[in-house]
Amino acid sequence: MDRTLQILGVEIPTDDETEYEDENGKPIPGAAEFFGRLKVGDMVEVKDEADGNEFQIDVADEVEFEG
Repeated sequence: MDRTLQILGVEIPTDDETEYEDENGKPIPGAAEFFGRLKVGDMVEVKDEADGNEFQIDVADEVEFEG
């Protein structure tokens, strides 16, 4: 399964450490369920914690649906 988001043409990878949340901030248990719910046009927030290279997203730390 491809676990890469594309937002406004920017590819944002996720991995086994990425946390997924629903629109109420409640955890979604894993990438398969998150990507199963995701549809083109959904609004999401992506967080990438400081890790030394702040000019690019390496791997998303958290992805959350926006209500």
